[in-house]
Amino acid sequence: MDMKYVFKEKFSVLGKLGQGNAETPWIWIKPLWDDANGNFSEIEEVAIKNNNGEPSIWGIMSDLGENFDRWDDKAGKYLASCEVKEETVSPDGWVKWDVPSQTYIVASSNQEEYLSVFQKVINEYIPKNNLKLIGAVHEHYPEPGNPDIVELFFPIARGNYFCQSCGMPMACDDDRGTEKDLSKNGDYCRYCYDKGEFTSNETMEEMINTCIPFALEAGTYPDAKTAREVMLSYFPALKRWKQV
Repeated sequence: MDMKYVFKEKFSVLGKLGQGNAETPWIWIKPLWDDANGNFSEIEEVAIKNNNGEPSIWGIMSDLGENFDRWDDKAGKYLASCEVKEETVSPDGWVKWDVPSQTYIVASSNQEEYLSVFQKVINEYIPKNNLKLIGAVHEHYPEPGNPDIVELFFPIARGNYFCQSCGMPMACDDDRGTEKDLSKNGDYCRYCYDKGEFTSNETMEEMINTCIPFALEAGTYPDAKTAREVMLSYFPALKRWKQV
């Protein structure tokens, strides 16, 4: 099972909305896709497209209150949609949702293995890695026109899961830094960021030197040399150190 961690900023989708029985979703979700695909020309101009001119297709799930929580045992909502610009206004007959900034575990699948992959991530991978599913799972279709291939997005954190300064996992809100108004920051941990400011003026190299002993104590790496090599490979991609 191919999986990866992905942080995705808040994004907007426009689609056909429905709700129905949680035990028989295939009965009421397929007509939503038929409706969305059949009338795509109505929103084609506002759809965000890749370099090949293809739209970004999403099946977004939510609880009945539209808080992007998981379905309960009885019912849920589903938006057969494509990604659009945030300022897009919904045409008649279409619904726009703004999906919050989150970190996801992304698992690739096909329709035949969909349920098996879904259950393995929920029942095995997430608990084994001391993670927590914090909301509804979403579907991304990377090959428009080929609904057999799907990427399942399992949300595990609001904002970034990994501190964008030191790379530490932020498993709960208590691990997050704070802004000046003491609200939680979405990108940095409490050791790196406090009351709207970084707690130190370290360079990236100095931050790596600070982190290595903690990583070795936690057993993340076998030795300091390996820890440094791995950190040097991903630290430049963290928000604080990324070169614009």
